[in-house]
Amino acid sequence: MPILVFNRNFILHANVNNATLNADDINERKTPFPERADMAEDLTQDQLAIIRIEGMHCHKCEQAIQRALTREDGVNEVEVDFLSGQASVLFDAGKIQIARLIQIIQETGYTTQGFSKSGTHG
Repeated sequence: MPILVFNRNFILHANVNNATLNADDINERKTPFPERADMAEDLTQDQLAIIRIEGMHCHKCEQAIQRALTREDGVNEVEVDFLSGQASVLFDAGKIQIARLIQIIQETGYTTQGFSKSGTHG
């Protein structure tokens, strides 16, 4: 499986079939990294919430919660793990609040058991 390592603007190197290729080896130039239209422009409002969830039993449960959260404007990244019973959500506090994240999880059919939150990044 190809592994690309990149920064915001360029692919730095790729690992293909256990051979590492630097960007200069690929057409002797760096390959621009395509911009995501939905990528957050201003990260100063970003916060990380770890939300404890009960009722997840499998990866489909994880996927259901992840899909529901990522549809919401202001949610930048979501990782859900049914084994640990939690969701890690990176969100823009200027666009969405934790209460709404919890509501989305509950509307998806799961019970939340509290959360912890980090401060503002940036």
